[in-house]
This record gives sequence, structure tokens and C-alpha cells, in this order.
Amino acid sequence: MLSKHQFISPIRVVRKLSGGSLALRVVCDNDKTYALKLKFNPQSNRCLINEWIATTLFAAIGLPVPRISLAKLSNDFLAANSEVGSSKSNLASWSREGFHLGIAYPVDPNKATIHDIIPDSQAGSVVNRSDFLKVRVADRWLANLDTRQAVFVRARQIDPKMLCNADALIQHSFGLAAVFIDQGFCFNSNSWNFETAPGHGLYPASWAYDSDDWRATPEIIEKIEDLRSDQIHEIFDSVPEEWCATGDREQLERLCRLTIHKATMLHRLPDFESVATRRRPASSVGFEGRSRSAIA
Repeated sequence: MLSKHQFISPIRVVRKLSGGSLALRVVCDNDKTYALKLKFNPQSNRCLINEWIATTLFAAIGLPVPRISLAKLSNDFLAANSEVGSSKSNLASWSREGFHLGIAYPVDPNKATIHDIIPDSQAGSVVNRSDFLKVRVADRWLANLDTRQAVFVRARQIDPKMLCNADALIQHSFGLAAVFIDQGFCFNSNSWNFETAPGHGLYPASWAYDSDDWRATPEIIEKIEDLRSDQIHEIFDSVPEEWCATGDREQLERLCRLTIHKATMLHRLPDFESVATRRRPASSVGFEGRSRSAIA
């Protein structure tokens, strides 16, 4: 688990990213690129906490998610980038010196393309399509209020230091890998409960659930059930104190207990709902919109 002695420091802002969190694409002191989400952002501190907890849990059960890090901002950095923000507003209006959230880019965006969506004709090239079935279960477990967000990168271009559970993906010389991003609306967003609706957590393309790997769903349920309660407690306890508003720490303790309880109940859930047949573009928030054309 990360401690505050393990952090990255942004040194350069590249651009603002799309989405309600006003995230920034930054280069950090390790020469790697990250999406920087600020602790005081328009979607609230709880979405940042959700991202930290859910992404860490997803990594623990074997899903391909970006590595996350504490990102320490200095007053010097804020002063040097005072013109970056929404509608020419000051970056410091949403930020403070201290620890924020850095979400690693799975590939070097200067050398590789990150696709928000792919056409149906390219669905067969996704080497980990069964992971959509797995993340569907994980999203049900953690009550993801959002549609499932994913980006696609060439498997051979993945940086294993920047993507959790990358080993099985980088073995492929050809094909695309799906990477699951934007877990900030888990736990029913700011509500911090487990209320869900049938469409929540679905990726908006039916090909994602066409995998014939019948083992995917029971396999991920088993991995979730095998998580030890102390592992889950450790993840919840690792949330930085400075991200928490008054009363949040007590609410996190309650949420942790419910998360552990729900992990033991997944095998009792009724069959998952039929996947919607409509196809519409997924709106990726964590990374910038890139190619929407067929992949060469």
C-alpha cells in the first residue's frame, strides 16, 4: 500500500482534460504522464476517494487498471501554472498544496494512441474482452453509478510500470487491450451506499459481453470473495486524511464494513441483467478524447 513517502510530483502541465473533475494531463518527476485529479474538484472529494479505493480494489482482483499514486503539488508548481484551469480560471481555485491523485497513462501518449472508443469492426481485436464480464461483476459489487468507462491501447505498447495486471496483456504482439478507468462514481457516487439500477456499470456496446469465456464471471466472484477483510480495511484506511471532509472517516468505516459484507454475497445475486443492445459512444473522462476512427 502506498504511503506518503511514496509519491510523484507534477513538473509540467500539458493540457486540461475533458470531464467534470477538471483533471489535467501532467508530466511528473519520473518522466511519466498522468491524469491529475485534484482533491478539491467540482465532483467533490468523495469522487476522488472512490477512485482511490475502487481502483485499488480492482487491481487486487486482477483487472487491468492504471496505477495510481499520490501526487504532491507545491506552491511553486501552482504559481507557475496559474493560467491552467477552466475558462481561464486560476488552477489554485480548485487546488491546494499537498497530496492529490495521479492516474498513470498506460502508454506513452507521445508515442502511442489512446482510443476512447473503437468501431464494432475492431471488437475482435480486443485481447481481453472477457475482462468486460469481470468488471461488470466488480461494478455491481461496488455500485458504480456511471456507465463503464474504458480506453483501448495496443497491447504491445503498454508500460507495465504504469498498468496494474499488465503481464497477460503485453504478451500479445498484436491486438488492443481494454483498460478500465474512472471509478469515481462507485459507491453510488457521493451517496456512499450500494443502491443500483439495471443499467449502472454497463459498457455501452453489446460486443463487450459477447465473450464465450464462461469462466470469467465465477472466476472474478471467487477472487472478490477471496479478498481478506484486513486487505479491504487496509485499502480504506489508506485514504489520505486531507481528502476527508468532516465526518467522512466515520462514513468510510461504515462503507468498508458494507463492502466486505457485499463481497460475501455476490454468489447469491440473481443473474446479471441482459446487456443493452444499443450502441453509443462511451464518454471517457479520465483521459483525453483521441482517435475515433478505425484502427490501422
